[in-house]
Amino acid sequence: MDKPSSSGIYGSQQSSSGEKEIGNNFPACLRLSDDILGSILSMLNTRDAARTSVLSRRWRNLWTSTHSINFNMDEMLGIVPHVGKFMDCNLFEGGRDIEQRMLEFIGAIDQCISRYVGRGIEKFTIHMCSSKYYKHLISWVNSAIEMHVQNLELNLNGAAEPFVFPHHLFTAERGSSVKHMSLSFCHLIQSDGFGSLKSLTLENVQLKENLFSSCLLLEVLTLQNCHGITKLKIGHPPFCLKNLKVFLTGIRLEVYAKNLVQFEFSGTREAFLYPSIDEYGSFHPFPLDTELSQSEGSNACWIYAPSPDFGGFKLLRSLALQNASFTTERLENLLANCSYLKHLTLEKCNMQLATFTFQIAGLLHLKYLKICGCRGLMDICVCATNLEIFVFVSHYPHSYPRSNFRLLDNNGNDFSSTTNGLKQLYLQSSKFPNNLLYFSSLTTLSLEDVHLEEEYVRDLLSNCVLLEILNVTRCDDLFSLNITGTSLQLRYLSVRWCKHLQEILISAENLIRFDYHGPVVHFSLKEAPQLMTVEIEIVKENYNYCHYMMDVLSELSSRLPQLQKLIFYVEDGFPVNLPIFNSLKHLVLFVGRHPQVLHDLACVTSFLKVSPFLEKLQVELSRYLLDETSGTASSPDCFHHHLKEVELCRFRGIEKEINFAVSLLHGAKSLVLMRIDPRVKHYDGNKEWYSSEFPEGWVQWGRQRTKEQLTGRVPLHVQLAIM
Repeated sequence: MDKPSSSGIYGSQQSSSGEKEIGNNFPACLRLSDDILGSILSMLNTRDAARTSVLSRRWRNLWTSTHSINFNMDEMLGIVPHVGKFMDCNLFEGGRDIEQRMLEFIGAIDQCISRYVGRGIEKFTIHMCSSKYYKHLISWVNSAIEMHVQNLELNLNGAAEPFVFPHHLFTAERGSSVKHMSLSFCHLIQSDGFGSLKSLTLENVQLKENLFSSCLLLEVLTLQNCHGITKLKIGHPPFCLKNLKVFLTGIRLEVYAKNLVQFEFSGTREAFLYPSIDEYGSFHPFPLDTELSQSEGSNACWIYAPSPDFGGFKLLRSLALQNASFTTERLENLLANCSYLKHLTLEKCNMQLATFTFQIAGLLHLKYLKICGCRGLMDICVCATNLEIFVFVSHYPHSYPRSNFRLLDNNGNDFSSTTNGLKQLYLQSSKFPNNLLYFSSLTTLSLEDVHLEEEYVRDLLSNCVLLEILNVTRCDDLFSLNITGTSLQLRYLSVRWCKHLQEILISAENLIRFDYHGPVVHFSLKEAPQLMTVEIEIVKENYNYCHYMMDVLSELSSRLPQLQKLIFYVEDGFPVNLPIFNSLKHLVLFVGRHPQVLHDLACVTSFLKVSPFLEKLQVELSRYLLDETSGTASSPDCFHHHLKEVELCRFRGIEKEINFAVSLLHGAKSLVLMRIDPRVKHYDGNKEWYSSEFPEGWVQWGRQRTKEQLTGRVPLHVQLAIM
């Protein structure tokens, strides 16, 4: 065998056959077996999996061992996100029109299917938004059935007309292999041949009566935005149904619920949960409160359950109801039938209660409870010793008086002398619970629009010694927040939009992340040796913005020498001469979000100069950045020796943005990747970021203009990704 080649960056070796063998320094993932690599490739769409065939001889046909076919027209053609609106526009690379790209899409699928002929596949997924090519789709479904597909998924949302599902292809013999199916925007006339189905998901599908009568093995059924019938009866069969989810339908639901384990319902019509059924498939009726029923509107979403005398729904573990209507008697009756529940969600329900206070009791196994935006519910008392997670959001946010909340044990007693297991508590527009200090097992506490005072926080931190996450949002009665304690386990602290808050004092040895959004406040970071991530947004008001921001950054620089990630919101008038951040590795800047003209991006270059070891930079550019089209805009000085990755969001393609991108491309000597994205970044308050949709202007002309402006200006060692 030859000596290791010095030219290969992975130290690969070459055998006598000419095929490169894997050396010890080769990436571990490429030393895996073909079966494992095939499983990894199956997580990609088929186009991306097929691209790996160029890596080596070994990889040439490896993608065909994935046992799955997954094609998404939006991804392949770049039609994001306004597919239907621009079907006739020339929006794509090289001036190719949509018709030509569609033919390429069809050809790619035909070619892929031909590679699988004579072999079995586990999953077949097609996402397309053009009804013009449905004849090809029928052929593909037929091929998938011939290849004994087990999981079939067709998503036609965005097409001009629904797809008439070819049920004639699913004879008892040919369709017997399909166990899981998901259909979107289809007409489903009958279900013959679906006898082996175990799970079925239908979205925006036109249904027929008795559609599920042949689904003898069906265990999971999900219906969303379905239509075509006014009443859906799920009884005999399928007896095996365990998981039923019905969302946003105008269908009256009648279901045999004795075997249900999970039931989720959100509709505009009533739902009947029957406890028993006869041999002919007829439900055994139960008496209703006739007087109230006659007074209800035909579109009321009432949930009917029988008297618990029959024994209740003993298998039901998870119940989620949205937009349902209840009287006190009906809700108590329903919950009495569900004594073995572990998860209960009541969201946006209409509570027509005899009193404003409602008590949930008798659910001895309840671990998760969410009550969110329920009308007519001001006070709630929950008796559940084993409850671990509780979410309570009042229907009357930011109003007075706030709702009352009490959590007691199964016997209705306080937890002062009883061990409780509550770990996560989320309260919005509620009074501060008097017995909250007894919840010694709490690890996560989120308070929004809760009457909160300084002494409450002090007592909370001293008693709830296991608390790791604390979120305080819009608690306007709070003037001072003191986060101190010798045994404090707090790791994440978020303070958002408390308009009367004046000072924040932090001395927490285990704190690793701190977020603050709101008005001017005095920060005092006494001791936080593990604090690595800080996010700060200060509302720019009538004060010396430049001087105050300098004080904040100086506090961070001097008190947190270990700071590695900084998320900062900057506005026009930001200071130029900043303190040094020697440990900073990751910087996220939101530039000029408030409606004020921004003349340049000097704030970004200022941060680069004082962050010598920065490796990743993310900048959300301002839509208020002045667009100078005269050609006189100068590029900022962006020299840096360690910066490896740059992401520019909310990119419009104006001259100043292009010049800034070019300056980074040439000034950052270690740069490997630059990503340009026109979307806006949003933060949901729970450490999660998500992006908005693509602007229409970017799809029409912005992307192409940016490509043209940057062509020939990207160094060879940099990968440029334009979204």
